[in-house]
Amino acid sequence: MRNLNFFLIAVLFVGVAMFATPAFCGPTDGYTGAYRTDLEAVENIKAGGDLLVVDDASIGDDLTVGGDLAVTGTITGAGFTPGGDISLVDNDKLIFGTGTDIYNYFDATNLKWTDGTNDLLILTDGGTTGTLALLDNCKLLFGTGSDAYMYWDASNLVTTDGTNTLSTLTDNGTTGTLTLTGNIVSDNVATGTSELKIATIELTNSEIINLAATPKELVAAPGAGFILELDTIWLILDYGSEVFTESDDDLLVQYATSDVAVTASIEATGFIDQAVDQVAYYLGIGIPTDAASDIANNALELINDSGEYAGNASLDSTMTVKVTYRVHATGL
Repeated sequence: MRNLNFFLIAVLFVGVAMFATPAFCGPTDGYTGAYRTDLEAVENIKAGGDLLVVDDASIGDDLTVGGDLAVTGTITGAGFTPGGDISLVDNDKLIFGTGTDIYNYFDATNLKWTDGTNDLLILTDGGTTGTLALLDNCKLLFGTGSDAYMYWDASNLVTTDGTNTLSTLTDNGTTGTLTLTGNIVSDNVATGTSELKIATIELTNSEIINLAATPKELVAAPGAGFILELDTIWLILDYGSEVFTESDDDLLVQYATSDVAVTASIEATGFIDQAVDQVAYYLGIGIPTDAASDIANNALELINDSGEYAGNASLDSTMTVKVTYRVHATGL
């Protein structure tokens, strides 16, 4: 009986000690989880499982949580490393800077970044990928040190390097107007209902000296219901060891199956027979009238309109041809 009494007293003492645990929690380690009405630690605290604090948590050093960390009040301190999730309920804020310079939160519909007065960025969950919305004058930065950035100034979408405006896209209620202060570098530039396209074609020595018998395709046929319009052509001769020889053998660009010319004769004398690198530039010419079947869905090709070239015994001269062109729908 005496032993039983001692046992009951010991159990009662342990129970009282457990319920009398003070609000202050000093350095602890190795327990699987913890519940506190508030938490203050001047050094380290570690929880192997979940840690729930229903009031404020003040951490003097590091807080390491193996599971989830849930705090209904405010966490202040040097830092913490959660092993699980940090869950913020709707409208609870993640605060950055001194004096809450900026914070973000989820308002049950959108994830917002705000300075307390202005919404700086809004991420909307659209049920698929969501929408990232930047408000007026908020910048999308590119490069190291914000080399360039883009922003909407309430009227225009502006791209700038901080000193110079690189482009301005104005919303006029329809398609908008793009103003560029630099260059467009692209193989395809939209211009209204068609695109100005660029093609680069390389010719070997063998192809150059056989252009009369085997013309070189420059642009493939565009498909039924479309026609090609030649805008410009550059011919760039990369001279090798010896000159080509020719006798009134000029070049020409034409529609492949109908031989309808789209350039004037490209004079070979003074171009193909020179002992240095050469360039030649020609514009496409108009076609007063012709059967649509001669032009529609027809390729453009470069041809020698007379005899073949000779010379260049080392076979090391080559040519690059650059054409700009458009594709148009005929409606036929």
